[in-house]
Amino acid sequence: SFRRRIVDVGGKESPDITTHQNQAMAESEAEESRLLYVAMTRARHRLVVWWIDEAADVEKTKLNEILTSGMIEDDDPARLRWLTDRADGTIEIRTVTDPPELVRYEPKAGERPSLDLADFDRGLDYEWRRASFTSLSPGHPIAAGRDTDEEPQREDETVDVEDVVVIDADRPMPMAALPRGAAFGTLVHRIFENVSLDADDIGGAVRTEVEKAVRRASWDLDVDALVEGIISTIDTPLGPAPGDVRLRDLPEGRTLDEMVFEFPVRTSDGAMDLREIAGVLRDHHPTGHPLRDYADVLDALPGSRFRGYLTGAVDLTAAIPGPGGHVRYVVMDYKTNTLPTRGEAPAVTDYAVGPMRRVMEDSHYLLQSVIYQAALHRYLQWRLPGYDPQQHLGGSTYLFVRGMIGADTPIVDGERCGVYRWNPPPEMIVELSRRFASKERT
Repeated sequence: SFRRRIVDVGGKESPDITTHQNQAMAESEAEESRLLYVAMTRARHRLVVWWIDEAADVEKTKLNEILTSGMIEDDDPARLRWLTDRADGTIEIRTVTDPPELVRYEPKAGERPSLDLADFDRGLDYEWRRASFTSLSPGHPIAAGRDTDEEPQREDETVDVEDVVVIDADRPMPMAALPRGAAFGTLVHRIFENVSLDADDIGGAVRTEVEKAVRRASWDLDVDALVEGIISTIDTPLGPAPGDVRLRDLPEGRTLDEMVFEFPVRTSDGAMDLREIAGVLRDHHPTGHPLRDYADVLDALPGSRFRGYLTGAVDLTAAIPGPGGHVRYVVMDYKTNTLPTRGEAPAVTDYAVGPMRRVMEDSHYLLQSVIYQAALHRYLQWRLPGYDPQQHLGGSTYLFVRGMIGADTPIVDGERCGVYRWNPPPEMIVELSRRFASKERT
């Protein structure tokens, strides 16, 4: 049991003053013993202890109590022999009668060195970078741009669109008339990051986060339309089957918002460039595959070789049940792009798989996707017992939220509008991660 601290406020007139004084002295001696023990048991190879037996108040020290406890007589010249006899040669006692002579240090005389400017005789490593998808994209080529994390202003709008705000009456699009641009994309990302996707009252939860984000941004926009658009996105199946999982179906414990990563790239083994990434994509997609052509696009991009660290932040990482009940891990990214309209007014079918694929290529979201999947692969390697890329890697899902209108979102060419899924061969992601770690051996 713990002993209580006692403060005697009665002073010398207290009837228990003597008892309390003795108790305080005992506790003080116990603390001194503890400190002495700690000080004398930390040395690993050699310990030197000075004891002055004729100093004032030496009898009151704990060290004196220990050393004199085994003395034969105080005036015995060998009075500490009991200590050396028990030490089996590990303790030596020396008597110092005169202090050693103090010798003042004098540096050796010599010629003073001449001072001169140093020559910079090594080269600068221009390939070392802290890069991200943003700095690798054509708008920020490595050779010319600064290397940063994922920029807070999301440049989702990368194609020209007509300034049309008429909503298709047959299939209402709640977010069709909402603003475009980086600021709006950042606002939507912040809402999705903060809202609980599996909240019992999803409408109330979304409205709370929307109103908070809009108020903080001091933005005058249609709050009801934004609330409806966010709820519609959460209610849209993430695949072509009616029973495919929705964002609403993902429990909070099976998702991770804003998974920030930073992993080394060729820190001591050469450098790499976008052409090497293109080669990995080309090796794992057969001729004629729609995404194989993207490798040729990467080959033609500007930019220099790089190494160092690759960093970024994945909007949402989710564990989704797959075939046979196996859980597959998917990286997701929210996109607020307004895709070019093919009719007189915006329509959900503007967000079919074909137009989305063109945006994925033109905006280089495919490059972003493979980097994110490589980061997820490395994360699962360290965090998931029994990790198997073939079983657990579930690819990427890019959510073009303007085209996701809920359970009635149409299916075009076998895919749900607004939902772009890409599940490359797991061995491709493993190979890319390996290339990030070290260059190809020949």
